[in-house]
Amino acid sequence: MRTPLPYPIALERLHHAAQDAREAVEAEDVHITDCLGRVAAKDHQSPFSTPRFDSSAMDGYAVISDATKSATLENPVAFAIKKTIQAGDHEPYLLTVDPIDDMPPCVRVMTGAPFPVLDDMKDGKSFDACVKWEYTAQQPGARSDIMLITKPVPGGTNKRYAGQDIKQGDVVLSAGTAIRSTHVICLASIGITTVHVVRRPRCGIWSTGKELLTTQDVNGPYLSVATRELGADTRFLGILPDERSVLRQEIEIAPGGVSGGKYDFVREVLETLGATIVFHRLNIRPGHSVLFATFQRQTGQGLTAFFGLPGNPGAAAACFRFLVVPYMRRLMGQDIETPLSVCLEPGTARLPCARRSQKHTKCSSSTLDRFHHGILGRSAVGTMTSPTKLNPYSSVNCWIHFKTEQDSEEGTLVDCYPTTSCNITREV
Repeated sequence: MRTPLPYPIALERLHHAAQDAREAVEAEDVHITDCLGRVAAKDHQSPFSTPRFDSSAMDGYAVISDATKSATLENPVAFAIKKTIQAGDHEPYLLTVDPIDDMPPCVRVMTGAPFPVLDDMKDGKSFDACVKWEYTAQQPGARSDIMLITKPVPGGTNKRYAGQDIKQGDVVLSAGTAIRSTHVICLASIGITTVHVVRRPRCGIWSTGKELLTTQDVNGPYLSVATRELGADTRFLGILPDERSVLRQEIEIAPGGVSGGKYDFVREVLETLGATIVFHRLNIRPGHSVLFATFQRQTGQGLTAFFGLPGNPGAAAACFRFLVVPYMRRLMGQDIETPLSVCLEPGTARLPCARRSQKHTKCSSSTLDRFHHGILGRSAVGTMTSPTKLNPYSSVNCWIHFKTEQDSEEGTLVDCYPTTSCNITREV
């Protein structure tokens, strides 16, 4: 019997293997509307500062604040409306003021519209504030191009100054970032329409044969969608062959056939093909029989990573989350994932133990790294269940990592990961 490898060492080997395989994963350009979920292949910097000009934060009137100082409800100050500027206007309006006009000027502006500019800024005065339209009035019977202000407006009111948001050269999307819809807001605001992303890694899902004899193949559909969720170009390829020439994907995954039983032949096939067995059997639960191997593709296009997962769907899901996901993240240039540290709530069931000592005081499973699905939320009470039970997967939103020697008592601080590398949705 082979000695199981500790999980931290296995994780380190996975990261090294992914780093070696990264050279063969090219980058490509995609349109900004097609970049969701892809991984940025380089830093994307802003070519200019934003806003590119002073703009209005409200619908209202751009005014010279100094001209409003004497405004009161009894003695409002009248302003002459010179123009209307809309948000779609891309250049500031240059306003020439008639020196014989006895009424200070104002300009009607929409939210996001460029602030007008005086061509002759006498005494350093400029349009430096925007008064909301509901705080203005019109004198009954007066001209429609005259607006009244009934109280002083401080300088800078409702005015956004140029360059206050994104600075020229700022990185708005870092290399290795999984792109979300919120990133598109920043990219589009600085005129970026093409995004440089990592090519989707090619992934093949294999059956070891027995899964195809039943109508309830769980692992095949799950692994297919889970790898696509991470950004892979995934195909279900049928029964695992004994020919290296057909193993052409960058990642190959086969559930079942790794436990060492009479019909578990995956390791034998891999060794026949000349693969390097990086590890087989880990000191984890569930999924201790998991296998990871690598080999050079015959096409000379780089390294293939082969994951032999347990046939049990719960164990396969745990191994996928804590072994395949870290490998894929590093392969696509993403950082090592940082978990949330959370406390187990009152009412959380203790983890089942494989066996106890004679005094029933300590679980032998404390020497294992254990992975359990759960529910993360402010008020949700999670439960611990067997990996053979699949019903809880319909409502879980996280995986919990109990490290070696770590208990599952109430109040224990544990590492928590989302079910995928997407963000966790918290209950509010």
